[in-house]
Amino acid sequence: MRIFPLGIALIVMPALAAAQQVPVPPPSCLKLNDAFASTLRRSEDLARRGETVEGLTAKIAELSANLRPGVNLTASRTWEDKGTPSVQSPRGQAAIEIRQSLFSGMKDVLSVKAARSQKESAVLDLARARQLLYRDVASAYLDLLSIGHELDIRLAQIDISRERLKELETREKIGRSRASELLAARSQLAQDEAQIQNAIGLRKLYLRTLGFLTGAEETGPACEPPLPEDKGLAPYLASAAQRPDVQARHRDLASYEFSVDAEKGLRWPSLDLGGDYYLKRPRTQEKIDWNIGLEVRLPLYSGGAINAGIRAAEALSRSARQTLSLVVRQAELDIKTAYDGLQTALSVAVSLEKALELAQANAEAQMADYKLGLVTNLDVLTSLKTVQETALALDNARIDAVWAQTRLETAAGQDTLEIKQ
Repeated sequence: MRIFPLGIALIVMPALAAAQQVPVPPPSCLKLNDAFASTLRRSEDLARRGETVEGLTAKIAELSANLRPGVNLTASRTWEDKGTPSVQSPRGQAAIEIRQSLFSGMKDVLSVKAARSQKESAVLDLARARQLLYRDVASAYLDLLSIGHELDIRLAQIDISRERLKELETREKIGRSRASELLAARSQLAQDEAQIQNAIGLRKLYLRTLGFLTGAEETGPACEPPLPEDKGLAPYLASAAQRPDVQARHRDLASYEFSVDAEKGLRWPSLDLGGDYYLKRPRTQEKIDWNIGLEVRLPLYSGGAINAGIRAAEALSRSARQTLSLVVRQAELDIKTAYDGLQTALSVAVSLEKALELAQANAEAQMADYKLGLVTNLDVLTSLKTVQETALALDNARIDAVWAQTRLETAAGQDTLEIKQ
């Protein structure tokens, strides 16, 4: 089922049946998937988020390096006062030194785990940003589609008004219509033309908005997506927990909890292994080629710095837990709100379909009665105006249904309208 199967079927007089036909979308119409694909390539925000992920990847590598031994080449040359004949000055020394942390209260390991959780969070935020970008593209796309429908409807109404005006001019010449009826028809035509100009202006605006997102200077007419169906609320609520931003906040919480444990690890002693292989030594030590040693450090007093660091990390962890709770509740609210909007739009569309049928039947009856002199021209114009307004309202309801479905699927973190991430 198409969103707008009635097209520009506003004409209710058999003599103008040609104007009632639904225009066939051109084969070169722009698909929503294509618009989104172009936007993905163009989006600076996604590119920026991608660089954030790259930066966190590098940070993980940097922190992981602390778990591996360090190897350095050192060299020194010293000059000092020759107080006694045994003092060698200047003297030089060169060595290859190796240092390895054996235990540091698990701080290094926990720091790597925290960084990995941060990266996972950034990747999930990037996925959510793609979904929200799709929603923005869909909004601009549906705006363009809606204004195109409105132009079709109003152009059809213009044709009716012009035909109506010609008929009244003929009837006025032979005395079968009053001059006031002719003026009313001309006034209606002028209003219809003004509304068309307004719609044309809006179409330009929506074209520029969509072009800004896709990076395309020219955009073809929008293809019409299918009218959604009500599949119930439960499947979408079940998906809420897996929404990328919800999962990202879980990763944030895990990262802060790792940081808390890392800060607590500063209370533990540290154990380092070190060794040197000498390439050159002073004359008094030249027969000693290497050494190896263990160094233990036990923090006894740090002026309260360790406890302060733990409290700060715990506060960030509690804050992350509250943020997670808020995001979960917000996801459920987004889903329920979008679902309510979908139900409302679908119900309104069903009612307006009936209303449009009745409005068309009424316009036909008014035209027939006018020819018999039973109603005035104002009655006819009013009935035709009602057909136009009802058709516009029906199209808006159908567009609203598609938009609500898009918001619903985005709120649930699902792929939308066959988009393959």
